[in-house]
Amino acid sequence: ILSRKRQRREQKLVFRKNGEISTIPLSEIIYIESRGHTVFVYTKAKSYIYYGKLGSITEQLPENFLQCHKSYLVNMDKIRKIGRDYILMENKHEIPISQARVKMSKTRYIQYAKKVSEYIVDLNKEKG
Repeated sequence: ILSRKRQRREQKLVFRKNGEISTIPLSEIIYIESRGHTVFVYTKAKSYIYYGKLGSITEQLPENFLQCHKSYLVNMDKIRKIGRDYILMENKHEIPISQARVKMSKTRYIQYAKKVSEYIVDLNKEKG
C-alpha cells in the first residue's frame, strides 16, 4: 500500500524566492529557461522566476525533461513538434536546440516517445 501511495504522489519543483517557498507540479511545467543566474519556469497558467542555476535542477528532474540547449530544459510531454533546430512546445513557444545537441535531443525524444506513446509511426526514418 505504501508503494502505491508513493507512486501516486506527484513530483514537484520547490524553490525559494524573497523568503517565500513556491511549489510547481512537474507535470504542469512546459519548459524552463535560464538567463544568467535567473531561472524562468513556464507553465500553461503562469511563469515563475527565481534566482538560481539551471544545472542545479537538471540532474534532479525525471527522464521526461530534456536539455536541448545550455539555457533550456523542456518537458517532453509538452512537445508538439521538433524541427531542424527548434522544438515547438504546446504553448506555441519555439525553443532553440543547440547545434551540439540536435542529434542527442532527437534521439532522446524518439526513445521517450516510444516508451510512453501508444501509436508510433516510423520514427526511425528521417528524410531530408
